[in-house]
Parts: sequence; structure tokens; C-alpha cells
Amino acid sequence: MATTIQQLSEILQALLIHDAKEIGRRSGFIQRERKFNGGSFAQSLIFGWQANPQASLGVCVWPIWVTLRLRSLSN
Repeated sequence: MATTIQQLSEILQALLIHDAKEIGRRSGFIQRERKFNGGSFAQSLIFGWQANPQASLGVCVWPIWVTLRLRSLSN
């Protein structure tokens, strides 16, 4: 049976938002959740490496760091 776009969307949302957030907490990677969580980290890596398979870890997480830094400066 083929997977529909709607089903794929639901699967990816569960994996990249809910499951990744829970894994981040359970593993101890995320000790205090604020603007950054396991889901945002997983999404940065996956989409960063999708855009540039040769990218380093730093390149993939750079957008998160910039966003968090700008938010902290505006508060």
C-alpha cells in the first residue's frame, strides 16, 4: 500500500517534532527546554545535511545558534 502525502506529513511531524523532543529529554541531551529542543536539533541536522551532504555539524547547527542568539539579544 502506498503512503499518501498526508500520511507522510503526519509521520515526519511525529518523528521530527514529538519523538525527537522526547528523545532529547530522555537522553539528557536537553536538560532545560526553552527555545531549543531535540526536535529543533534533529531538524537542523536532517535539513542541513539534505541541503549539503558534505556539511559539518557546525554548519548544520549554525542557523539554530544565530536564531537563539538574536532572540536573546532582543529580550
